[in-house]
Order: sequence, then C-alpha cells, then structure tokens
Amino acid sequence: MNNYSISDISEIVKISQHTLRYYEKIGLLTGVERNSKGRRSYSENDVNLLNFINCLRSTGMPIKQIKSYLDFMRMGDATIQERKRILSCHLEFMKKQVKNFENCCKILEYKMENYEKIEAEF
Repeated sequence: MNNYSISDISEIVKISQHTLRYYEKIGLLTGVERNSKGRRSYSENDVNLLNFINCLRSTGMPIKQIKSYLDFMRMGDATIQERKRILSCHLEFMKKQVKNFENCCKILEYKMENYEKIEAEF
C-alpha cells in the first residue's frame, strides 16, 4: 500500500495542503496516519475518498452535506438508506443543473447563429 506525503496527495487529488488540513479539522477526512516524524501519511483509501469528495464538491454539494454523508458512511451498513437518500437528492439536483446548462447552451447557440447570419450579410 502506498503512503503519500501531504504534498504528494495535494498534487494527486488537486487539493491544496491548506484544504487537506481543513478537511481533517472538520472531520471530512479522518484517521490520517502519521509517520515516525509526525508528518501526515496518506493511504490509497484517502486518495479514493478525496477523489469522491472532489466529485461531490465539483457538482455543488455543500461541505455540510458531504460531512453528513461521510458520518453515515462511517457508521456502517445500518445507514445505507440515509446515504442513498443524500446521493439521490444530489443526483436530482445535478440532473436539474444539467438541464439548465443544456437550455443555456441552446440560447447561446441561437445567439451565435444570429451573429453568423448578420456577419454573412456584410
């Protein structure tokens, strides 16, 4: 199993070292090991979890909601329904966002077509 320093993990998952420390402080990231010198030592599981957190953050899930999800996850299989509910709600939010972006794309495409028509008249 690989062990990564905070600078390694920061590059791998594209999260600043400050954010990594913050995630630990608020309990998003727990159980980070320390090496013999007291420095953080991240595992492959940490990489996977941070990539998942990045996914949720990049799709607009608030940190508070991610924290709730991760707290439930750490409680084990008895919380699967709660976790499914959180992800289901977020998936619906994302689908609405995608539809909104698609509508915005159509509007921009319409505008571009109009500009092309105007330019062709010159």
